[in-house]
Amino acid sequence: ACIERDKVERKNESAKSALRRLTTMFYTQYKWIDNGTGYRAHFQHLFHDFRPGRQWYLAVEISMTLIMGALDGIRPNSSIGCTVVLGAMGLTCVALFVFMIVLHPFAARYNIYHGLLANGCAVVSACCLVAAQTSRSETPVALSEYSSLLAMGVGMLKMSVDVLFLVLWMKTRSGQLLSRFNQT
Repeated sequence: ACIERDKVERKNESAKSALRRLTTMFYTQYKWIDNGTGYRAHFQHLFHDFRPGRQWYLAVEISMTLIMGALDGIRPNSSIGCTVVLGAMGLTCVALFVFMIVLHPFAARYNIYHGLLANGCAVVSACCLVAAQTSRSETPVALSEYSSLLAMGVGMLKMSVDVLFLVLWMKTRSGQLLSRFNQT
């Protein structure tokens, strides 16, 4: 009986440690500290996902998005022009992917993994489109479509998890407020 109970306890401990490892993926590894300027109080909702000193990475992401939008709006008349535009889009995706690897801008590993996966899918998609433009084959186009769908799925999964955490946070926060209200 003692051996069986020990096995059950070890199994429960391993399940708890697996859950603990999973939940640490979502915790931020850094904490923003207000230096008396009120910066944290005013802008925390914008920058709480970023490591301290990396809040400017939001401007990098927005700039890359604007560049991609501008490149997407260009409609060249020749196949060479189309290849140049697709190459520029591919380089923009690669640059964002490299920035994310080098800078590690996010505070939580979950956001880093999401960003790498989503930007990796964009890099694969852009490379496939450039290959399709130069080779006149349908296979790279299909791969590009699949990687784009995967990137959209990753984005929807991240949004769903973020909404779930928001609901859980609001639920615990409202419980704390209710308990404080009931104490008074």
